[in-house]
Amino acid sequence: MVFEGFLGDLTHQGLITSSPVGGLTARGHQEVQKNIVRDEIMNMTNRILLSVAILLIDLGVFFLPLTAFFLIYILIFNPAWFREFLERLDGGT
Repeated sequence: MVFEGFLGDLTHQGLITSSPVGGLTARGHQEVQKNIVRDEIMNMTNRILLSVAILLIDLGVFFLPLTAFFLIYILIFNPAWFREFLERLDGGT
């Protein structure tokens, strides 16, 4: 079973010890509980940080004022293609 393999790994790493009757000692049980709680806290912390990172990326990508950047580009660099576009619009009237 997966669970037995997990306990076997913890025993091998010295995280838990067995009592003579085959169960966990009080010290071993407390260490397992501390490790599980620490892992749960780390998982929740990582989940929160990942969620915040995704939110910030989403805000940065989808709320950029693209039209404002486009107008700034046109005002600063005055590209030839935009001048030609304006001349074609003006020539039609």
